[in-house]
Amino acid sequence: MNANATQQTSTFVLKVLHLIFRRRHPGAVVLAAGVVLRGLAEWLFTIDFAMEGGRANLRFGSADIPAQWVDVGYFISYALIAIGTFMLAYGFITAERMLKRKLVLALELRGLIDTSDAPLKHAVPARLSGARKEILVDVRDHVRAKTTLEIKAALDEINLVHTRLSSELKGRDRSDISVVVGGILPVPFLFLVGMLIDDEGTVTLMDWKRHEKRWSELDDVDDGNGFEIQGLDDQRHTAEVVVSVSASYLVDLDGVRAAFPDLSVVHLQLEAPMPDNLWSEIKQARLTKQLLEVVARLAGKGVKRLHIVLATSSSLALRMGQSYDRRNLPPAIVYQYERSVVPPYPWGVLMPTHGLASASVVDPPSAVGSRASADGTKAGTKLGG
Repeated sequence: MNANATQQTSTFVLKVLHLIFRRRHPGAVVLAAGVVLRGLAEWLFTIDFAMEGGRANLRFGSADIPAQWVDVGYFISYALIAIGTFMLAYGFITAERMLKRKLVLALELRGLIDTSDAPLKHAVPARLSGARKEILVDVRDHVRAKTTLEIKAALDEINLVHTRLSSELKGRDRSDISVVVGGILPVPFLFLVGMLIDDEGTVTLMDWKRHEKRWSELDDVDDGNGFEIQGLDDQRHTAEVVVSVSASYLVDLDGVRAAFPDLSVVHLQLEAPMPDNLWSEIKQARLTKQLLEVVARLAGKGVKRLHIVLATSSSLALRMGQSYDRRNLPPAIVYQYERSVVPPYPWGVLMPTHGLASASVVDPPSAVGSRASADGTKAGTKLGG
């Protein structure tokens, strides 16, 4: 049995166990007890009936049971059935009232591919109760243009995510709101959205299965793999350091050196980075924890700014941004990878941090001088070109 089949079998077994041992409504338990007791009372009866040619006895249970006990059994069983039915009906009415108060916000981010045929709102897990409402952020036209002005326009829309969510939450109890987030955006925007939704209560991350063209939860079994960390103890660290993360693909390290020629690099790498090896929420949480531990250690060494390069799934980029502590960790710039550009990291997003209310688009260190003069003469110049 291959690894994929084993994983599917494990997932099926877990779902069956959850079904068997799920919490049952108290009313259903009481009703079932009444039905069982009713059957037991029937079993205690002895029934006689006449047949042609004689008399026959059809006997259930024991004739030694006093009739009064049987009557008591009937009375209790009917009482339990009535009470259980009432509890179920009352519970149903209460649940309906609660359901009317509950809301599930589906925040869908469209930037690199068209997912309009499979809206995130329609893929919200059934376990999340409440009316479904879509919040759509579509920056595909801006991202395709790849000009400085268009990338900044896309960033302006991303910066509004927190405001749009807050407007939906206004006047509502946070316990009645669930937020589901998924999207295919440039990595810096994903990281930023993660930071913007950090304090929005219960958040469920979903990701896009490209081959199946559908949204999916992160419900695979954890394989136990973690990052191998290189360069953390490098003595050449200065006030600024590059942190590269190879999770779904291997980071273009030659491109990193070209874009950040004077900075040391700390590299977090899975043993075998693959696009489809990040579908476990437990695994993503562990990888995110490793990144934060590395960042905290760099901060302890005196690093004042981080240049972050991520080769991860969309959901992991969101999670890492969601977990990044803007108050206590160094300011971070997350960069976009463009294979055809030299160097292949033409722009990044400086994340909001101490005293910086909103994010902004910045150039990599290698392009600061040349980009400044280019933007002064032609604001719409292609990024990296």
